[in-house]
This record gives sequence, structure tokens and C-alpha cells, in this order.
Amino acid sequence: MPSTTGKIRDSQRARLAQALINSVRDEGVPSASVEELASRVGIVPEEIGHLYTTKDELLHLAAEEMLHDRTALWRDLGEAAPVPPPDAALELFLSDIPDAKATADALLQIWGESVVMPQLRDSTSTSMERLHQAIGEYLVAWFGQSDNEDPEGVAWACAPVILSLAQGFIMQVSTRGQMDPARYVAGVRVLLAEMGSH
Repeated sequence: MPSTTGKIRDSQRARLAQALINSVRDEGVPSASVEELASRVGIVPEEIGHLYTTKDELLHLAAEEMLHDRTALWRDLGEAAPVPPPDAALELFLSDIPDAKATADALLQIWGESVVMPQLRDSTSTSMERLHQAIGEYLVAWFGQSDNEDPEGVAWACAPVILSLAQGFIMQVSTRGQMDPARYVAGVRVLLAEMGSH
């Protein structure tokens, strides 16, 4: 069980991350600084500066926080009994994104910035790899419920596809506005059915 100090630290981390997400969404990545974040949460910069001293660290905090719950969701789905099918799991994943437009806007900016910031690229890759791993483990559990001859092989072949569908939804929410997750997943079902019919 987490200590009281640990709970306070986790609460502070979540509060700082949300303020940073809002900052990136409202002002863009260049606004991400200890000073700007401190003003948003109403504390002195020194209280943040001893934890997160660079822009990379701040942006990594935001990216980690946004993907933390998403990664945990896939792990929970893989441990359910029975494990829900991939279309239902994907719809739940997309429907449950808090403040979807703001999250999508911030994530897209951070992903874009990671192209030119090597340290941020490394930390973003680590976060995405954790998410990919959780999706793969969920799919191993899903295919393991059936009589599939190679549940692990099929699961790990499908994991990048599920991740791409999730990333595609996030990108479209940011660039096109709010989207209906149920309709998006329904389109995926139709497309896959059509692909399988040929």
C-alpha cells in the first residue's frame, strides 16, 4: 500500500501533468517551462524545479501521465474473465479518453516535438512501447481464449495495428475535431469484414 508521502507525490504529479497538458494545448510546446507551469498551479517555480528541471522532463511527464491510464486499461482488459473482444476493447479505450480533444491536441504536439528533441523522442518511445506491450499482452489473453494455434504470434502481429488505430483516432480528433468512438470502431468492423470477404 502506497505511503501517505507517496500518495501526495502521485497527486502532485497528476496535478502538474494536467496543468502542463493544458499549457501545451492552449499555448503550444514552446510554453512548457517551469515558470509557466508554476503560475498555472499557483506555486513558486522552485517547488517544481527540484523535480523537473528541463523542458524534456516536463513534456515527458505530460506524455507519461496521458498514457498511464490508457496503458493500465489494456492490462485490466487482459485480466478480465472473459477477456472482451478487440473491437469492444478498442471502443472502450477510445471512449474513455478524458477531455479527448485537449488530450489529443497535447499528445499530437508532443509527438511532433519528439521528432526534433532526442531526449523527448527516447522518453516518448518508451511510453509508446509500454502501451504497445500492454496491448500485446491483452491480445495474447484474447487469442488464448480461442483454439488459435499460435495465440502469441497472432497477438503480437495484431498489436501494432490496434496501436495504429488508436493513434489514428487521436490524430483525427486533434485535426478534425470530436469524433464518435462507436462510429469509428463500427467503420473498422465493416472494413475488416470487407477485407476478409475477398
